[in-house]
Amino acid sequence: MKNFVVYEEGGNILRSGVCAETDLSIQAQDGEFVLEGVADDATQMIVDGKIVDKEYSVTDESKATNARLQRDALLRESDWTQVLDSPLTDDQKAQYRTYRQALRDITLHQNWPGLSDEDWPIIEA
Repeated sequence: MKNFVVYEEGGNILRSGVCAETDLSIQAQDGEFVLEGVADDATQMIVDGKIVDKEYSVTDESKATNARLQRDALLRESDWTQVLDSPLTDDQKAQYRTYRQALRDITLHQNWPGLSDEDWPIIEA
């Protein structure tokens, strides 16, 4: 018996299994390829006829979630600036209002969600 992996031209694994050695060549259908071996389609793929681990990249959804968490933390850290008994001057409160609005609007930034440090608003202390 032989372990096999069926994959497409791009290297994505379509299925795997075990078959008789004589049936190995008939496991692939049109546009598919077969390779002897064992692979996990969730974590591996085929590159140059070899089973390799997939390289994972951070998705835009994950970047957006992380950016929102950072934004929310920055807003919480500056909540105190907007209360009536804040020790800040009116000008300083206005600067913080502008800063906080920029944080709320960060999802409209042209680089969203792939923000760099330079894309984030800052407050002049």
